[in-house]
Amino acid sequence: MKNILLTTAIAIGVVLGFNGSAKAACPEGSYAVKGWNPGVSTSGKESYTGSLTIKPVGNLCQLDWRIGSQVFGGLGTYDASSKMLHASYADLTAGWFGIVFYKDAGTTMNGQWAVYNDKSGKLGTEILTKQ
Repeated sequence: MKNILLTTAIAIGVVLGFNGSAKAACPEGSYAVKGWNPGVSTSGKESYTGSLTIKPVGNLCQLDWRIGSQVFGGLGTYDASSKMLHASYADLTAGWFGIVFYKDAGTTMNGQWAVYNDKSGKLGTEILTKQ
């Protein structure tokens, strides 16, 4: 079941990121992460903090988050013309997946995310700061 979820998550991320535009190198590097869960205002204290490493793998971007004791893996594409990174991600031990997209603003990337089967219908927010 975990393999099916992971395969589905990867397929969703690749499809979301594909829009026919030329793909460019990933915004490679290490990032500090701060995020707010769905429904939590970004004007308040963040819901979580952690780190993210992005590295290129062929034409794709591999994303590895560490949030507290949790580790998430993701795969996505970067479109240089829109400066957008689209990815799917999963908690491989728990067997769930989600989607995330970031707008590259240079030293920061501003994103929104959602998790499969979340009934709230709201997006979480995440801000990455290049280290």
